[in-house]
Amino acid sequence: MTVGLALAMEHRPPVVVYQVQKTLPFQEKVRSEVLEKNVFEALTGACDTLVRDGLPHITSRRIQKGLIDEIHIVYASPWHLSQAKTLTITNDTPFVVTEKLVQESVSKETQNMVTSSVLAEARVTSEMSVIEERVTNIALNGYDIDTPFGKKTQKLTMTLFVSALEKQFREKIEEIVNRFVHAKDISHHSLPLAFFSTVRDAFAVGKDFLLICAGEEITDIAYARGEILRDTASFPWGRAHIIRSLAKDLSCLPEEAESLLNTQHLETLRGDIKEESRQALEKACSTWAGYLRETVKVFSGSGALPRALFLITDEESDVFKKTLERGELFGKSGSSAFDVTAMNKHILAPFCKAAGAVKKLDPRIAVATLYAQTLSADPKKD
Repeated sequence: MTVGLALAMEHRPPVVVYQVQKTLPFQEKVRSEVLEKNVFEALTGACDTLVRDGLPHITSRRIQKGLIDEIHIVYASPWHLSQAKTLTITNDTPFVVTEKLVQESVSKETQNMVTSSVLAEARVTSEMSVIEERVTNIALNGYDIDTPFGKKTQKLTMTLFVSALEKQFREKIEEIVNRFVHAKDISHHSLPLAFFSTVRDAFAVGKDFLLICAGEEITDIAYARGEILRDTASFPWGRAHIIRSLAKDLSCLPEEAESLLNTQHLETLRGDIKEESRQALEKACSTWAGYLRETVKVFSGSGALPRALFLITDEESDVFKKTLERGELFGKSGSSAFDVTAMNKHILAPFCKAAGAVKKLDPRIAVATLYAQTLSADPKKD
């Protein structure tokens, strides 16, 4: 798991002129309080490095003084809780759709989310802070519409995306950032929404697609139909679980197990070690695929799943892409289960540029940068 910071300039396409990443210590058994402490320490170190090594290379005197126009913080799981939900209001008598009606319905549902079973399932007991509350689509009598206000309908359907952080965690993150740099505005976002926005605008205009964020401890999945984020789900098995499984089965150190997540390294092994490693990796990846198969069943009510799938994970870990392309793991013998596009520096290069000391742009930083520029151009756009 890493904490990454970047300094980006607003251009077409945006340019990342500096990035720094700090890797958190690997935990064989996750303890939330230790993980949180490690995040704060890594963020402090990354901010210090950015101010000490990054800002002096920027020609703008204003930026050199730590005066940043905007700070966008994008959270991967497990730091955010997100949910996409469909809200429906019906009446036998036609009613007028107003901004007040929509906002009241959205506010009520958001409040339900941050006080409901969603938090209970995640074992969250502290106060939550909503960071995203976006209506991604409105339909009247079953027909999508861009300008619903003032129109009459008997059925109003809204697709809502909400995400939240623990309030104390958000405040601590802001306190650390503000020690080093100062901005007019600090905004918080979830990686699934940022990833969806990037894919929709750059790669999948007019398409139905799946998104997978294969994180360290949690894998997030999102389903988009007709350029609209329709549903989200997650399961508690990610990159770190595969490493733990490999380390246990091969009786090796986590660092040695991690190297096997790049199958090119696996091919360099010889004899029994190679076969044992291959079998252990097959077992771990099949377990991950099994969780994925069960989780995507929540999307089955929307009909057949789309073949287009966009993946974001550590760029060196190609096992997720190779697993997703194995049809037999998803009931499609003889053919690939999905058409997988893995976010990497080559795929993202036309849309987000790297300059200066940035030799290898991290795909998650690139996605966050693209989303931040989208919001800067149109704050209301999701």
